[in-house]
Amino acid sequence: MRQFFLKDKLVKNSVILSLGALIAGVFGYFFQFVISRRLTVAGYGEFQSLNSLFLTTGAVASMLGYLFLKFFPVFWKAKDFASNQAFMEWARAKINKGVFIYFGLLLVLTPFIVLVLHLSGYYGLIFIIIASLGGIYISIYSSALTGWEHFLPVGLAGILGAAGKLVAGYIIVLFFPTASAVLFSFVIGSAVGLLSYILFYKLYFPGGKTKEAPSGDWQQTYYAKFNFRREMRHVFIFTLLMILLGNIDIFLVKNLTSSEMTGFYGALHTLGTVILTLNAAVIASVLPSVYAAGHEGQRAGLKTVLFAYGAIAVISAGGSLLFAVFPSLTVHMLFGAKYLSVANDLWLFGPLTFFLSILTLEANFAYARHLYWVSFALLATIALAASGVALFHASIREIALAITMAFMCGYVLVLCLNLWSGKKRFLEAQPIVGI
Repeated sequence: MRQFFLKDKLVKNSVILSLGALIAGVFGYFFQFVISRRLTVAGYGEFQSLNSLFLTTGAVASMLGYLFLKFFPVFWKAKDFASNQAFMEWARAKINKGVFIYFGLLLVLTPFIVLVLHLSGYYGLIFIIIASLGGIYISIYSSALTGWEHFLPVGLAGILGAAGKLVAGYIIVLFFPTASAVLFSFVIGSAVGLLSYILFYKLYFPGGKTKEAPSGDWQQTYYAKFNFRREMRHVFIFTLLMILLGNIDIFLVKNLTSSEMTGFYGALHTLGTVILTLNAAVIASVLPSVYAAGHEGQRAGLKTVLFAYGAIAVISAGGSLLFAVFPSLTVHMLFGAKYLSVANDLWLFGPLTFFLSILTLEANFAYARHLYWVSFALLATIALAASGVALFHASIREIALAITMAFMCGYVLVLCLNLWSGKKRFLEAQPIVGI
């Protein structure tokens, strides 16, 4: 068993990332534990909507992460340290030029966001914007380490960032128990995470580690015919839709129901993300090999696909069982007695996160092969979820079932399109005989 763990790369990488995500997640849930007890239910509902907004404003960082992750595995496969360093310098220069435009655009949009989400003030939004800037720079260092399969520093940096946010959040909420004030801890966590990633990158790539590699002209060597503007457009749309997919329920609940309902739903949603976080670590562990294969026009290997599906199924089944058997204990331990009235609905978030996880997995398989039509399938899923919640939002159970059905339909759609695309390419590759 020990030899299997050490030799099987997929298992080892997945375990490392899962442990990192689990420990960071524990800090994250201690953070939720602390603030949910100091804030009112309505205040916690506002915090959840702002937290989801933070994830959405991270669309640019996520887009860059997805984009960069298509490059680094190619350099890793060729062991081309020179091109890796040249690409890093190019990417940092591009980020430095665009980050001020991004910051200004978000500031201009703040009055509209406050109006739509019925927020109590502007400070929380400003803290979110500042923290999201750190996420933009984190994206390139995280993608570089992940692309070269240095998963241990990725996990450690995530843990340090989560720990920084927890400590800051605990201190802030003791003296300033408001949703807006607590969000300053996001700035602290982002800064700690960024510094950690920079230090780990310098440790693993000192001086670019240039050796017997090509000249470092990565564009000419690997991407002579690559259209960056078109790729960034596709990646941005894909990333934004993926983020909306994971947060559309919170936005809808906040907009269509009360702050108290958002607080209750947000508490159960937070527990559901335990499963989602572990599943995301599994997906992240297979992405470098998936993107490296996609660069050459190949599909992910059968072993990779079966491992990812199997690990997601096991994690989701275990979490769902826990939610079904010990709902009150689980809710009470994290959020306290005032949330026990909705504990019986916790089990619904097991299937919800399972279908979101496998939908995310299949969408990434399509994206890795440059099948950008997957964005239309994701958009259709979001529209279906919005329609379902608009019609059925009288209770948490109605909302969770509507979202689950939308994710299930979206998964079937993406899976069928993936299989159809693979079959079509296979048939086109066959020689024409008998003519």
